[in-house]
Amino acid sequence: MKKLRWGILGLGKIAHKMAHDLQLSEESELRAVASRQASKSRDFAKKFNLRRAYPSYQELCDDPEIDLVYIATPHAFHYEHCIMALKAGKGVLCEKPMAMNANQVEEMVNLARKQNAFLMEAMWTRFFPATEMLLKLLAEERIGEIKTIESEFSFAAPFDAKSRLFDPELGGGALLDIGIYPLYLSHLLLGRPKHIEAQGELTQNGVDLAVEVLMHYEAGIKSQWRSSFTQSPPVIARIKGDYGEIIMQHRFHQCERLSLLSHGRREEMEIPFKGLGYYHEIKAVEECLRKGQIENPIHNWQASLGLAQDLDHIRDKIKLTET
Repeated sequence: MKKLRWGILGLGKIAHKMAHDLQLSEESELRAVASRQASKSRDFAKKFNLRRAYPSYQELCDDPEIDLVYIATPHAFHYEHCIMALKAGKGVLCEKPMAMNANQVEEMVNLARKQNAFLMEAMWTRFFPATEMLLKLLAEERIGEIKTIESEFSFAAPFDAKSRLFDPELGGGALLDIGIYPLYLSHLLLGRPKHIEAQGELTQNGVDLAVEVLMHYEAGIKSQWRSSFTQSPPVIARIKGDYGEIIMQHRFHQCERLSLLSHGRREEMEIPFKGLGYYHEIKAVEECLRKGQIENPIHNWQASLGLAQDLDHIRDKIKLTET
């Protein structure tokens, strides 16, 4: 069977991890990388034994031997680079958040539909074995109906106005960088909320240093979460039900251990992922393309659009401005 030929836009840590896990799949082959820093592109290509290292993103997108482009550039460039790849007829796996706002996501989806091209947000959390086990436990009603979700994803980072985390021109801020994970968990388990409360702490250059969110659902069900660059607590999520809870242990967005407390009994479940964690979303992409699907059925375009819409809503609540 013909291998799926990948190209990567961007040279950050995520790009290196994806390249590592692509080597674990027999159905995929990483062929090229592109960066505006030619020497670093060549080093990346040498490290992973790639055929080509491009000095521009457009050149990689125009390569007829590339089937799918993985976009690992900063958040603020996802829209531009995704549109570039889709117009070139490539499939796209785009890092989260898919774009800076819901309007951009909608444009990307419409273009993918028009081009009949694959498009997926790289929400790797959805494809981990531990996430599948969590959904199975909930479907079996091991803790009854969900009543509350409590989660936090924070880490301490010194302020640097020029860093990716704090530069508004790169899509900086805790909400887009890590807040998307507890938001996604809430969407996955409870769907879109009927009402959102949010407050944030902004840096001197106007990006969010911290955000606290309370999401309200029917029947008094709530999801409460926090993301910040001010401290480094355990990155865990607690899903509480009628007669127990499930704890997604540190780090819940790439979970390998679940703790189930049900009817007074505690059970620990070790559920490792393969490689560095990107392998499972790689397999999901391969399956879609094998079946001729342009949209992943379990993390579809509507899911990505819903995330973007609620991110926009939270940004408005905490008075963030876009660049």
